[in-house]
Amino acid sequence: MKKSTLTFPKLNRIVREENYYEFDCGDLWFRKNVDTYKDFDKCAGLIIEDLNKTKLKNFDDFGMCMDYTAPYPTQLKCLKENKNKTQHDTESFYLNRELLKKTQIEGFDGVAKSQSISLAFGRVSFSMVRSILHNEDKLGKALTQINEQKEYIVDPENLNFKTMIYFIKDTMHVPFEIYTSYHGSELLIRIANNCPRLKTIIFTMALIDGGFLATADLKTQDSYENKNFVESHFNLDFDLEDFIFLRKQIKPHIEFEINETLSKKDEKILKDKGIIK
Repeated sequence: MKKSTLTFPKLNRIVREENYYEFDCGDLWFRKNVDTYKDFDKCAGLIIEDLNKTKLKNFDDFGMCMDYTAPYPTQLKCLKENKNKTQHDTESFYLNRELLKKTQIEGFDGVAKSQSISLAFGRVSFSMVRSILHNEDKLGKALTQINEQKEYIVDPENLNFKTMIYFIKDTMHVPFEIYTSYHGSELLIRIANNCPRLKTIIFTMALIDGGFLATADLKTQDSYENKNFVESHFNLDFDLEDFIFLRKQIKPHIEFEINETLSKKDEKILKDKGIIK
């Protein structure tokens, strides 16, 4: 496999009016040693860098999403069988994937009219990319050329995402990863203390959504080798000190809630420490 010079996660786009950050976190097959906890911490760090540049001090809204692609089990089986036989060009794979996302975002008619159209892995020239984007008549021919070289076709069901931070009215939902992350904790404190409408922070599990992984079983998710692509859970034995720290740093009128069934013991500890009411 050709080694990719691309590094992930990388900032994909920012919607300034909503303070919305979307990150491209790569592919669960092509990336090595994917760790969603580390990815989240890096993403939070990149957001902080951007906030320091823009000097934003007031958060009326905020959102953060992490995007991953992943091959279906049948695609994954073929990739594993052929990994020693084929020289994959990971740069071209990511070019194709980003092109698919670009056409979806911009509403390109040739793609929007047919959800079955997909872009394939292969060595694609920029002239071919331009023909796909700007000349619908050439679309079928271009895709045929790409598909002849395919190893892994990327379609909308291969695009998965984890919405890590989002607002609903005066409530901010954040993942359990946030208080164990150095940059995540800093980001949460910064947003919470500078959002006038914020009344409640709900700590919850960041679910996989969008693509086929949203309904995949654990066996399927475990089939991606050397990948720590897991959904986070609350564990007071490890998380108590982090919660105590956050409670002290965030304005006292902002309430904390934990979106998980608590044992009576854990609930009592959290109430005694003043973390929840």
